[in-house]
Amino acid sequence: MKKHPTTHEVFFNNLPACPEQDALETQFFQRVLLANGTFKTTSPNRLDDLNAFALPYLQDIPDRPLKIMDIAASSGVSTLEWYGSLRSEGIDCDITASDILVQATLLSTGTGLAMLVDRHQNILHMDIFGIGIIGRAKRVWKVPVWAVRTGLKSFFKAKTIFGSKPRAERVALLTKRFSEIEAVRMIEDDLSQNNPSELLESFHVIRAANILNRAYFPAEVIARMIDNIKARLKVNGLLIVCRTELTGVNDATLFRATASGGFERLASLNNGSEVDAIVERGSRETGNVL
Repeated sequence: MKKHPTTHEVFFNNLPACPEQDALETQFFQRVLLANGTFKTTSPNRLDDLNAFALPYLQDIPDRPLKIMDIAASSGVSTLEWYGSLRSEGIDCDITASDILVQATLLSTGTGLAMLVDRHQNILHMDIFGIGIIGRAKRVWKVPVWAVRTGLKSFFKAKTIFGSKPRAERVALLTKRFSEIEAVRMIEDDLSQNNPSELLESFHVIRAANILNRAYFPAEVIARMIDNIKARLKVNGLLIVCRTELTGVNDATLFRATASGGFERLASLNNGSEVDAIVERGSRETGNVL
């Protein structure tokens, strides 16, 4: 399997959803750098123990279908696995997955050069003569990555100025398997911004895996995100917060929304979430948990 596949090789091939395609996607998404400095890293079976941990609490919810939201779902691999595990337990459910970036554009010239960009023209990934390149490495062929990125942008700009516009193709940054299940959908969603009205009081369960992390956001931003999550949950709704450590261990806590507008801790997996105090105290006491 190619180690550094290009965008074309992942999204514009003739492969069905299959193990070979899964491997290509795993390699590719590890090398997609978002504008906020995070990667769309994903891998199969990463949250299996978290799914098993949360299952009894979801089984106790009487309503069907369960309305679930999976925040920061990246390519949707873990969302689909969660859906499959719930269905195997006889739980009827609909899942809305979300990520800050779902739709991107691939600009190419037919010269072996291409760049995947977001709506603000930030480069997410580069295809350079058959090799997928990201900004994580310090150098590409002994050339600093910043110089490669600058040169590629200048090349595309020059081509446009001289009347040769690059080809633009839309790319949904999702696993091919995502289109196979109608009960699962993906939306673009920035949890730090105001809630879309259609998401308010809509979900029995919300999972926030690898998003409410102190390494990503200061406590006041995490608190604002938690407030947004509260507003999306139904009465007595469940919140699952998880961080996957570099060792692969999932540290998670499961909370229930309370009538007073806060959360109560129900159970923890391994070491529990690192943001438990922020979740329980909320934005009113953010200054006490920094």
